[in-house]
Amino acid sequence: MDVESILTAKTNKIIEQWLESLKQEREIESTSGLSNQSLQDSIPAILKAIAKNVADGNTKIENLSKQKADIHGVLRAKQNFNPEEVAREFFLLRQIAIAELKPELIQCSPVEIVNIITSIDVSLDHLVSQSFKTYMEQKLKQLGQLQHQLLLTNQELTRLVDAHQDNFSYLTHEMKTPLTSILGYSDLFLRQSQQDKLNNESTANLRHIEEVLTQGRKLLRIISDNLELASYQSEKPNLNCEVVEVCSLINNTLLTLKPLADRRKLKLIVACQPRTLEFVTDSLRLQQILINLVTNAIRYTESGKIEVICQMSEKISDRLKIEIADTGIGIAPEYQSCIFEPYFRVNPQQNYNSESRGLGLAIVKQLVKMLQGEISVNSKLGVGSTFTVVLPKLERSLAGDRN
Repeated sequence: MDVESILTAKTNKIIEQWLESLKQEREIESTSGLSNQSLQDSIPAILKAIAKNVADGNTKIENLSKQKADIHGVLRAKQNFNPEEVAREFFLLRQIAIAELKPELIQCSPVEIVNIITSIDVSLDHLVSQSFKTYMEQKLKQLGQLQHQLLLTNQELTRLVDAHQDNFSYLTHEMKTPLTSILGYSDLFLRQSQQDKLNNESTANLRHIEEVLTQGRKLLRIISDNLELASYQSEKPNLNCEVVEVCSLINNTLLTLKPLADRRKLKLIVACQPRTLEFVTDSLRLQQILINLVTNAIRYTESGKIEVICQMSEKISDRLKIEIADTGIGIAPEYQSCIFEPYFRVNPQQNYNSESRGLGLAIVKQLVKMLQGEISVNSKLGVGSTFTVVLPKLERSLAGDRN
């Protein structure tokens, strides 16, 4: 049986079925938003290496194939695949390749069938091992870069502490959990590496590295949000006021948030009247307000829709009114006056709120204040929430320090 020729002829079909399986595989979530080309980049070379090995009866992968496996490992690390997902994609590749060989295999003797499947397994094992090795090296590199970022933010964090001593105790409390995980997992990884130097690509170690990176990113997000909030509270606003086509800005902003909504199977709806609505304001600040409010709505909405309604105010002329309405969990009346305060969270123990640090709405309030507007909320538990932002038309002379 000419396995090399058969596998080569069926490579495109195998890859096509493999890509479809990746998209449908619930255990591999990291494929979301990735193109087919970025997913399959090194797979043709891997299939070619397997075919050649089976044909030649080799037990080791040639150097060129090792390079492809190295590239594959680095690529998956950059695409934020976790170790289980990398192992799963290779399992699917093996399953589909053998299924495609089935018509030819049934014509072989039992001994030939066993030899061919064993050779495929051995080849894949070598490639998986090589991919995991470079995957882990890339994760360690990312960990080093993250550590460097944390060191660079230390000076700015010190400035923040000096300027906002009142928030320091709560800030350190919020930082304690992810920082403890970073230290704990790092220590565990180092001790295991020292005890088992020959098994550097072990799945357990990779999980530890992944957890370190996750918790480190959370820590950086806490620091960044605090720095942003502090800058809005302490610095004189430097607005860039210009004529903004509001409807286009809203549509473009929601386009960037659509993948986030799609993951939760939520509909994003825009209702803008009139369709062409020009308004003098700071486009960057307005976009930040929209991103924070819509992201917040997505986080707290398990099903249904999020609607952004934009129109000129009926009560006061020259006022822009934007409503962000969701079908989420809602906010109890006793908490509605507190949600714009820094660090406030209605129920931090609930899973859908695990990524929240209680700063998003506080930042929105400061941004609305910078634009001389007002923000309010109308919410009912189990029904949803509507955040309303009313902004005045600014004069172009309010462009901050430029005047």
